[in-house]
Amino acid sequence: MKFEYYIEDWILYDFELVNTKSYDQILNQSFADSEEKAIELRVFGTKSQIQEASKKYNIDEAYSYNLEKRGSYWDGFLFSDNPDDKKPTLEEYNKKFINRYEYYLKLYEQNNKEILIIKML
Repeated sequence: MKFEYYIEDWILYDFELVNTKSYDQILNQSFADSEEKAIELRVFGTKSQIQEASKKYNIDEAYSYNLEKRGSYWDGFLFSDNPDDKKPTLEEYNKKFINRYEYYLKLYEQNNKEILIIKML
């Protein structure tokens, strides 16, 4: 299967305030606070569309998605054949990638092949 389009996760320099709540069982009180969280986007499109969109955002880090192979850097981190690791096998990991790719491709085609920029929660 040849992949014409690309998926990338971007972490931006931009931050947003996120409200957090915690509860102390000893004091029987709840506390509210806020913290800054980096904005994360998932981007899907052609290489040129992604390069064009990257000019509009302050990208801190970007991660691309590809089919993985045995012996790659991510072998043992993202997938493993050891059942004690509780990680998907290489085949399961790649199947999940292909399913995600096909899902985004369907959305991309519904969007008239315009780049998809999806805010991650």
